Amino acid sequence: MTILPEGDPIFSEQATHIEVAQEAGSDGFLKITQDAGDPVYEGSVCIDHDNWPAIKAAIETMLEDIKKHEQP
Repeated sequence: MTILPEGDPIFSEQATHIEVAQEAGSDGFLKITQDAGDPVYEGSVCIDHDNWPAIKAAIETMLEDIKKHEQP
């Protein structure tokens, strides 16, 4: 899932990409990435105040999906 400011292209520096990832022995976790386009921000996730509600909602939805699919 990708969250970005309205009107920005998918490759926007402000686009936040959220995906479910898995490693051996885990039920899954969220991987949150951005392409800041600036080495100063490499490895960081920068959240704009205006985008936070959509990012938060997406994270909560995806975490609930992981929880539903966890092995008992």
